[in-house]
Amino acid sequence: MLDAVGVDASVAWANPRNRGRVFPNVPNPRQFRSVLVVAEIDGERFFLDPSDSRCAFGGLPPALHGVTVPTRKVSPDVPLLAEVLRDDGFLTIGLTAGRFLAERFGFDRGFEHFNGDNLSFARALGMASKRIAEIDAAERFFVFIHTYAVHCPYDPPPKYAARFATRPEADRIDTRGRCGHPHYNRMSLTPGQARFISDRYDGSIRYADDVLGEFLERLERSGRLATTLVAITSDHGEEFLEHGKIGHRGTLYIQSVRVPWLMAGPGLPPSVVAEPVSLADVMPTLLDLLGVSPPPMRGISMLPVIRGEREADRDRLVFSQNDWGPRLYSAVVGDHHIIVNDIRAVARIYDWREDPEERTNLAGGDAGRNRELWLAARSRFTALKNDEARVAAERLGAASARQSARTRASLKSLTPRGARRSLGLGARAAARARARCRRRRPIRRSRSS
Repeated sequence: MLDAVGVDASVAWANPRNRGRVFPNVPNPRQFRSVLVVAEIDGERFFLDPSDSRCAFGGLPPALHGVTVPTRKVSPDVPLLAEVLRDDGFLTIGLTAGRFLAERFGFDRGFEHFNGDNLSFARALGMASKRIAEIDAAERFFVFIHTYAVHCPYDPPPKYAARFATRPEADRIDTRGRCGHPHYNRMSLTPGQARFISDRYDGSIRYADDVLGEFLERLERSGRLATTLVAITSDHGEEFLEHGKIGHRGTLYIQSVRVPWLMAGPGLPPSVVAEPVSLADVMPTLLDLLGVSPPPMRGISMLPVIRGEREADRDRLVFSQNDWGPRLYSAVVGDHHIIVNDIRAVARIYDWREDPEERTNLAGGDAGRNRELWLAARSRFTALKNDEARVAAERLGAASARQSARTRASLKSLTPRGARRSLGLGARAAARARARCRRRRPIRRSRSS
């Protein structure tokens, strides 16, 4: 897991400067909110897509696994990926850079061998190479590697910093030990200074790409790569003043929630999956590929879509939650990304297909209408959290089809069209909302106004 790597900065179709060994020049999937792509690289097959590491390891959204801030532990009742694989006979090894992915936060659960002693990326990959070489060829293994090599303070090796530098001396600032919070976001940065920080971020990504590429080359020379499933993802991306801040704390804009998820392995046909996906889908997809029975999860396996066994659901609902700072929720509903700030009592709507950087808030500046939308969205997210718990229980034995239909129906009101039909505020409030909409131009037209 490459901590803090966003899609727009990491993959070649989004950032031509980062055409490294691992992030390939793949078909452009910008038309999708979060995408799953399978591409060919040097004869090897990779698939790419896209947030929180607990989602990837538990197959559950934050509302269920409970880790809405990084200092919380996952409930012991939630089976993690390493535990499931260990119980199925896999040798499990975890190598992390510590902090929130350390033993004190329960991240060692399921690993027979675990080291969370602030390992550098190069050291962790070297230890992984040595461990894998010692494993019998017939033994199944799972090795998890995590790094903060890309994370703030964005401190790449000097040659990588120089390679990506684009700003004059006047824009240079001291980045040592600094992050968006509490440092940069208390400063009045110029756009040039933000770009200087972003350049160092790009250099860090390219460094991580090269080190990871060397690790995969070692696997290939040893003969292991051909029979090994490799998965690469991240927990969040970073913002660089696109919405007034540096970093990822207290935000759910697209720059923070759209992250890469790459995998390489035998039997994966090259394809582009036109379906919004979640990090909660990582665990069920991996277990499906490995032929291991999954525990009850909210995430779904993408393997049937990759293999063409079912059609992609372009209108799938995907949710995010962030309580670190203001309490934020977001949902992708059809063409729209809705972000709810529970503290400020506001909601924003973006057409992510037409506005991929989320510059135009379709909710507009009508304070009354915005508050109505916030109240409706807040109630729906509360209902969703309760519904998530019910769905998890139903998967243990009850019929979940009826409840899933109820979930989809309740969340349809989060779309701008659904919000116009029913905001969930009673007949009088709904009538007032419809009257406002008749007096105004349709929401979709406001993009060009």
